[in-house]
Amino acid sequence: QIDCSTSAIGVWFLFYILPVYQTGHSIFMRNIVAVVVLSFIGLEVIAQTGEVAFISNRDGYPDIFLVDLEKGNFKNLTSDPAIENDPVWSPDGTKLLFASNRSGNNDIYLLDFTSNTSINLTDHPSVDAGASWSPDGREVAFVSNRDHPLGEIYTMRVGSQQVKRLTFNEYYEVAPRFSPDGSRIAFCRQLPPKETQSGASDTDIFVMDRSGGSVRQV
Repeated sequence: QIDCSTSAIGVWFLFYILPVYQTGHSIFMRNIVAVVVLSFIGLEVIAQTGEVAFISNRDGYPDIFLVDLEKGNFKNLTSDPAIENDPVWSPDGTKLLFASNRSGNNDIYLLDFTSNTSINLTDHPSVDAGASWSPDGREVAFVSNRDHPLGEIYTMRVGSQQVKRLTFNEYYEVAPRFSPDGSRIAFCRQLPPKETQSGASDTDIFVMDRSGGSVRQV
C-alpha cells in the first residue's frame, strides 16, 4: 500500500488514537476505534500480539512506543533524547525499523525483539529515511541523499547490509514500497511543471522492477 499524501498521519495519532486510550472507554471500544483509525491511515497492527508501534513525546522526547490493544499497556522502546520516527514492522513481527538522528544525522535503525538488540542499519553520514520491508523480510527499501541532494531510492540486504542504488535521476522520490510478491517497488516521484498536464508540480505513483528497471507511471 502506498500513499503520496501521508503528512496527516501524525495528526491522526495525536487527535484520535491517543485521546481514546486516555478516556474511560471500554477495552472493546478502544480496540474498535484504534483498528479503524490505524487501518484508515495504513499503519500496521501486529495481529499475533495485538501490539501497535507509534511515536510519542510523553516521556519528554519523540520515542517509539508499543501499545497492547487488548490490555492498553504502553512501553517505550527507544528511550533516547534523539528524535525517533517512522516505525515499520517486519513481515513476521519480530523486528522493527525506525529512523533516528541519535548518531548526528538521520539513519535507519533495526530493533530485533528476539535478541533485544538495536543496530544502526544504514550508518551513513547522509540522510536515510522512509524505510519499508520486502515481503520475505530479507531486504529493506529506503530513500537517501548520499548520492544526490534530492534523494534516490536504495535497497539493502538486512543480513549483509549490502546497499544497491535503484534510481538515477533529477527527481524528488520518496515512499518506496514492495509489491506483495516482492518483484516490484512502488514509489512517489515529484514531477516538475514542464512534465505535468496541469503545468504545475505534481507527485505521482511510479512502479519499477525490484532491480530498478522498467520504471513506469501508474
